[in-house]
Amino acid sequence: MKQLLAFTLFMLTLLACKSKPADPNAADATAIAETIHKFAQWANDFSNGPVDDQRILDLKGKYARLDSALLNRYLDRIKASGYVSDKYLDTERSFYQKCEPFWMSENKDEILTGMDENRFFHAQDWDLKEWTTTPVKIIDGLGTDEVTATMNNAEGKPFVTYTLEKETDKWLITSIDSGSKAYYEVDEYAGSYYSDDKSCPMELHISLKNGAYNYQWKSGKRSASGLAMPKWSESGIFLLFKGLGNSGKSDVEGLFADNSIAIQNAGNAQNKYQNFKECDAKYIHLNKSARPAEKPATAPAATPAPVTEKPKTTSKKAVNALPTVTINRYGDISLSGKKIAIEDLRKALQKDLLTHAVIPDQLLIKPIGEVGMGARHELQTVVSESISGAKWVRKKGALEAVNQTVSKRLNADTQLELNNYQTSGYFALVDARPLYTNGNPIDYSISPYKYEYQSGKFADRVIAILKFDKGAWKVLTYTIGANAVPVNDWVKKYGVPRALFEK
Repeated sequence: MKQLLAFTLFMLTLLACKSKPADPNAADATAIAETIHKFAQWANDFSNGPVDDQRILDLKGKYARLDSALLNRYLDRIKASGYVSDKYLDTERSFYQKCEPFWMSENKDEILTGMDENRFFHAQDWDLKEWTTTPVKIIDGLGTDEVTATMNNAEGKPFVTYTLEKETDKWLITSIDSGSKAYYEVDEYAGSYYSDDKSCPMELHISLKNGAYNYQWKSGKRSASGLAMPKWSESGIFLLFKGLGNSGKSDVEGLFADNSIAIQNAGNAQNKYQNFKECDAKYIHLNKSARPAEKPATAPAATPAPVTEKPKTTSKKAVNALPTVTINRYGDISLSGKKIAIEDLRKALQKDLLTHAVIPDQLLIKPIGEVGMGARHELQTVVSESISGAKWVRKKGALEAVNQTVSKRLNADTQLELNNYQTSGYFALVDARPLYTNGNPIDYSISPYKYEYQSGKFADRVIAILKFDKGAWKVLTYTIGANAVPVNDWVKKYGVPRALFEK
């Protein structure tokens, strides 16, 4: 009897376990992870596919513009992947439309605003295995038709965040966020702005049309209209209003921040000018709002730090002019106007040269009065050594930047054996053989390139192009295992001088 009772209890327990309902969200969680991983694989294949499929620009005119037909074709191809929603495509279209106004003040043959990284991975290079195998963590919305999911790095911090929506039983990506947004993605310049100074009543209306910002300006005595061209600098975002100042004879620059525009109206004793003669205020503040509103009397707003004043004839080259070396008949040497001993010149001149994006091949010495050939020759030798030293430091930095990229890609500690190094302006080309730090050859059979290596057509080399920007080398693109590079594509995509590949 006891055995029968025990058997009965066992069977009831077994039936209860079998009838336990499955997790209703498990299937969704699996489908979400599959969508994210498969889209990363598709995006990698598409990004490494024909460059023509990724073209969206019209480069026929003076400035780059969006080509509507090419942009539509590009977005249609992304949609055809089957992994993204129309909301994602609308965001991408909006992104490029926000970038386009910046291109009007940029060289179309250089890297344009918003075009310096892959939009799917928000990076210039990526580890495909990481993007296709890292577990997906759903942090919000599971059990609904809209979720937020992340993939985390080794420290447990998200390196990417996705939002997805369920459409007809299929999960589609609506956004990809790498954690930060660029200045051209966040700020919206279009709108109406009104002066906060009753003694200088002014209003400014900015609209976006056909890829360009246009302005209409009204003050007590006059009105004006024209292009408003946004541009970025280390000091912030500036809007350049073409033909706004001095009764239409000059351009006016305004600092944009927190939905307001600050314009310096008047200069100083060294740089006299006045953009708006109808207003005596040195600074004009325009605040973005739907319509002008009467404000209660308050203490005057604190004046922000003034926009850096500079004579209108000053160019960027003059601001950061190359150093000058002079010597007089008595043997006194000056570096950029400051007297210096010849034993201190090499170090000081090299330090100065390294502050420039482009290091010159030579610097001419300016003699003051009659200077002996021996003194001039000795000085020229020191100058030449300073230039060589600065170029060596810059070259070392380029190799370190490429080596860091290679080491990360191969997931190994590496060093480079240089085959070729060339520079042209701001750009550099590095052609080198990767090695382990102990000097041994790379074992590509255990690397991410094992299949390419097994094909027998793999070249033991890395070729990279870099750009020196803001005091550091930036790897624009690179290839490992190729005997040749797509010169035409790199010239068009990254603005690299063709001469870099012809040396």
